[in-house]
Amino acid sequence: MSKTIKEEHFRWVLPIVKKGIRLVDAAKVCPYGKRSLERWVAAYQAGGEKALEPKSTEPKSYQRETPIWLKEKVVGIRKETKRCALKIHWQLEKEGIRIDIRTIGKVLKKEGLVRKYRVKRTRYISKSSPNSENSEMFGDDISESNSSPVRRCHLRIHLQIWRCQNFF
Repeated sequence: MSKTIKEEHFRWVLPIVKKGIRLVDAAKVCPYGKRSLERWVAAYQAGGEKALEPKSTEPKSYQRETPIWLKEKVVGIRKETKRCALKIHWQLEKEGIRIDIRTIGKVLKKEGLVRKYRVKRTRYISKSSPNSENSEMFGDDISESNSSPVRRCHLRIHLQIWRCQNFF
């Protein structure tokens, strides 16, 4: 079994190059495609075994990366003025610096300068009417029309908790 990708490619290319088998026949049993075999054979013939080494797909340089000085300027403005990304964008535009609003937002988020908003929790309220014995326990009838909706909701939640405790 091959340990590296280079060895795996070489294992499939060598019989084809030495004219042991044809490329078409090797493609039928090879787990890779015919076009991959063709490229590997061409690379081996052009550069030898070293050419079968896989090349990195990562770009050598990021041409559109935001310059460090601009990131520092955005962070500095945020720390000084506590402005949002849109207002920082406007300020930089007045200074003649063009940067997208989303880029500013991403920089601020990466630096941890954005607020974490709380998510409102959903409360589920039973729509069934309570039993008379349960409403006596809480002191008044939940279904009374003169009590406020907030009080009725509060009592329903207590009633549900009481029912769950008595269930187990």
